[in-house]
This record gives sequence, C-alpha cells and structure tokens, in this order.
Amino acid sequence: MECCWFQNTMLLALFAVFLVVQIRGSFQEPCLWRPSASCQDSFNQNSGYFRREFCQITEVPDDIPSAAKIVYLTGNCIQDIPSKIFSNLSQCTHLICKKNPISTIHPGAFCGLKALLSLDLGLNEIMTMESGVWEGLGLLESLGLTGNKISALQPGMFEGLTSLSKLGLNSNKISIIAEGAFSGLPNLQQLRLANNKLKFLSPGPFADLPRPLTLALSRPEELCPVWDCDSMHWLKVEEEKGNILWYYSAWQDSPPEFQKPKCREGFLWDEIQPGTVTLKLFHRWLSWSFQKQLIS
Repeated sequence: MECCWFQNTMLLALFAVFLVVQIRGSFQEPCLWRPSASCQDSFNQNSGYFRREFCQITEVPDDIPSAAKIVYLTGNCIQDIPSKIFSNLSQCTHLICKKNPISTIHPGAFCGLKALLSLDLGLNEIMTMESGVWEGLGLLESLGLTGNKISALQPGMFEGLTSLSKLGLNSNKISIIAEGAFSGLPNLQQLRLANNKLKFLSPGPFADLPRPLTLALSRPEELCPVWDCDSMHWLKVEEEKGNILWYYSAWQDSPPEFQKPKCREGFLWDEIQPGTVTLKLFHRWLSWSFQKQLIS
C-alpha cells in the first residue's frame, strides 16, 4: 500500500508541474528578443531624439512626441505595426525598429512620415509585405530589412519607394527574385543580397534598375552559399562595362573585402568566363578518370 501511495503521489506531482508549465507558457510574453541592456526611455527636445529601447513594450507607443526627429524602438517585443500609427510624426527623418519580433506590417503603417529618410526594420520576423505598406514614404532613401525571414521577392514589392537609393536584404531566406521585384525604384544605387539562399541571378529583375548599381552577394565570413557563377555571364558583362560595382566591407586592420559571388568548386569570380567552371570541372573529371585507370 505504501508503495502505491508513493507512486500516486509522484504522478500527481508530475501532473502539477506539467500544468504549471502549460499555464506559464500560455501567458508568457510573446517577445522573441531578450535584451541584456536596461530600458532606455527618453526624449531630448533639442536634438529630437526619442528612445524607448529594451523596454519590453509589446506595441508601438502612441505617445511619441510630434517633435521627434529620430525614433529608436530597438530591442522590444513589438509584433505588428498598425496602420497610421506614426501619423503625427511629420518631422521624423529616421525610424529604427530593429530587434523586435515584428511579423506584420499593415498597409499605410508609415503614413504621416512625410520627412522619413531612413527606415531600419532589421532583425525582425518579417516574411512578406502587403501592397500599400510603403505608402507615404516617397522621400525614403534607405531601407534596412537585414536578418528577417523573407523567402521571395515578389513583383512590385517595393513599389512607391521612388527615392530609395539603398536596400539591405542580407541574411534572409531569399531563394526567388521574381520579374518586377525591383520595379518602381528609379534611384536605387546599392542592393545587398548576401547570405541568402540564392544560387544564381537572372538578368530580368535587374533590367530596369539604374546603372551603375552596387551589389553585395557574399560576405567575407560566409562559408556558404556558393553561386553558380557559370550561369551568370550577363553579370560579368555588366561588371566589365562598369554597370555593376561591388559593395565592400572594411574591417579594422584588414583591407576592404568586396562582396562578390563565391563560386562553386572554389573558383574565383574574377577568373570566371563563359563555360570556365564547366570546362575546368570536365578537365578535373578526365584527370581523375585517367588516374583511376592507371591505378587499376
């Protein structure tokens, strides 16, 4: 009897622990970003700097002063940006919403930001953007979407950003760039696509972009992905004409590293000519086959 009582008590205890875990999980704050920094909540009227960073807020604040020019909402728990939430910030030139679990941006979310020049939405959970998201951002020059979960660039995805000159899409999951993905960007000068799931680029989506265009396709520290450089002869031709330039990153004491494609089989982009990789791989196969026959 004592043994059965002990077993029943243990089962009840385990069941109680399970219930506590489930209840805590259901009420747990939906914040994916756990900051180590302390909350910074301030507004400097002279400079126009508004900061509400690392404060675990779950919604875009509606009490941002209308005189704010640079707004930091970094490191919070914001999941969506409602329509017209920034409608009173007509003087704001820079909006930084990095390091939040933002997954939804409603159409018209940035309406009212008439003077906005730079928008940073990096390190969020964004997968796609609905039509009308960029409404009212006709003066925007820089858009940062690095470190999100975007898997495909659809036609007209950036429509309306007629002044945009810099677009950062590094470290997403992009594997598809559709025709017309960059339509409506007559002033784009810099496009960063490093650390995605792309293997090659077709010329179609880039046809209407202005030249010269600065591209970033691989960062120096990347081990992968590798590009099918042999199928991107069009890009080589554009480079030789001076129409394509390469974005470079300069580290402290090291020379600048150009973010050119890292080609498969260890070939260098600067060595690639039409058929180079295929021909060299064929030569390698012939050499290997000949050596195998000698051994046998």
